[in-house]
Amino acid sequence: MVAQRFDEAIPLLQRAITQNPEDPQARCLLALCLINVGRAKEAVEMAGSAIALDPHAEWPHLIRSQALAAIGKSNKAMQEAEEAVRADPNEARAFFALGERLMQRRWRLKQAADAARRGLALDPDSLQGHDLLARIELRRGHWKEAEMAYRKALEMQPQNWVLMNNLAIALRGQGRQQEAIAMLENAARANPRSTLAQRNLYLETRRYVGIGLFGFLVLFNIGRVVLGNLKDPVAAQGVLEIIAVVVVVLLFIRWRRRRKLSPIARTFYAAESHRELVRTGPFVAVWLVGALGVIFVSLMLFPALQMGALVLMVGGVLAWWFAWRYLWLTMVHPWLRTRL
Repeated sequence: MVAQRFDEAIPLLQRAITQNPEDPQARCLLALCLINVGRAKEAVEMAGSAIALDPHAEWPHLIRSQALAAIGKSNKAMQEAEEAVRADPNEARAFFALGERLMQRRWRLKQAADAARRGLALDPDSLQGHDLLARIELRRGHWKEAEMAYRKALEMQPQNWVLMNNLAIALRGQGRQQEAIAMLENAARANPRSTLAQRNLYLETRRYVGIGLFGFLVLFNIGRVVLGNLKDPVAAQGVLEIIAVVVVVLLFIRWRRRRKLSPIARTFYAAESHRELVRTGPFVAVWLVGALGVIFVSLMLFPALQMGALVLMVGGVLAWWFAWRYLWLTMVHPWLRTRL
């Protein structure tokens, strides 16, 4: 069991049950093994037989709750978790199981957090409990509480990259982007093979360094002013000078933020940006050309961009996005993969 050799444990436990059919513990262990090898339906029945032998024990209810959740029967899984708490209100695992079940329902997240805290009151050093509470608070959007719980969990398991990754989400929720990037860097270092950790580090760094959406909106609105003043060369020149200043300011902000990154993060971001450009560059370039074409034609035809014209322009850009994405996925990208 310690070595996760569940397949080998199953026949041994079946033999033990045959020799001692009145032992609920062996049935619970067998149910646990069945869950871990993907035979949750059988685990439900086995845990049910253990409950029949010892209806006042909390462990069979816990395992049956886990098995029911694995086959998608959330209501019954909730009931079994509640039975486990009733069977032993001094058992922290019962409250943690109840918290897991409650967490699946958004309108009961507060109750889930309360269950996790009651379990931690019984077992303050439980890694499972702190991780559960952190995940619940993360889902509630209580970033500070989630951060505190994740930090306590990391004190118990300092090299757990999943905890680091989720702590970074809590930090980002508080607007502490540089700390989030540093934590994601630690997560990627703790598990260099994790593509999820590397991807999250790249996306968070891009979100911090990049100013693409903000810059696009600024330049788009300035472009509207330029087109509205084409008949006045002096006004148009003044607007173009403003565009140049805005571009310089945006580039300076980008450079300054990149300088604040650690050398490792800068190197990683540069390498991933290059890979991302190679991977998605052609798709984005063609879509952007088409989108700019739609915007340009819309502005030329309707310089004032009243509501109806604005809706048509946005609709045209979105239509081009879906059409080009479909063509890229079904025709262009497969063709490129055969040629490159």
